[in-house]
Amino acid sequence: MDAVQPMKWYELFKYRNVIAICIGFFTLNYSIYFFVTWFPMYLVQERGLSFAAMGWMAMLPPLTGILSEWFGGWLLDYTYKRTKSLDIARKTNFIGVKDTHPVLRHTQRYIQEIKGQYPDFMVFTGYDNNCIPSVISGGNGCIGALSNVYPDMCHSAAEALRNEDLVAIRKIQRQIDKRMKFYEAYPTFNPVMKWALKEMGWPMQENCKVPLSSLTAEEKKHLDAVANELWRTK
Repeated sequence: MDAVQPMKWYELFKYRNVIAICIGFFTLNYSIYFFVTWFPMYLVQERGLSFAAMGWMAMLPPLTGILSEWFGGWLLDYTYKRTKSLDIARKTNFIGVKDTHPVLRHTQRYIQEIKGQYPDFMVFTGYDNNCIPSVISGGNGCIGALSNVYPDMCHSAAEALRNEDLVAIRKIQRQIDKRMKFYEAYPTFNPVMKWALKEMGWPMQENCKVPLSSLTAEEKKHLDAVANELWRTK
């Protein structure tokens, strides 16, 4: 009888199914961590909920996830029975991607190589300054953070693209380019945007969850010129 050579642990990564399982468990564990640790404190500290109300609200996302898993399992079985194709049953639930890459060409390749075969597949850029050019290239828009601070500007960008208004598109692109300093002024943009929203009169607290932290008075003083340029000066 031939001797059986034991498999090295790293050889498992030769198999796509193993890689898919690892990715699946990573995303599952990350979402569980998010809803168990960050989300409850956000509801209490940022939204002002009592602990009793927080308990009910924090219960909704995992409950929705349970019901969605049941529905997804049923839908997979139903689709397979109708089509007799595992590829269709397992992969048609992928409807889009957010490409958080600073180089526009990276997003354009998604548009060209995937949307060319699957026209309904949605491609979003994660960089606000790439939104307009990626839409012109055939993408679907942007999932960025500037819309939290400047919703009117982002709405205007969508309208200008929809109406193919080149003059407005050019103007808004330059506004977006200027406001990209939100991402560059400080190592993390979240506390800067919270500070901006509070100064702009929105009901926003500056609390940040570890590893992030609110800006100190000294840090705000250092960023004073950026604040004057981005949101204090009309």
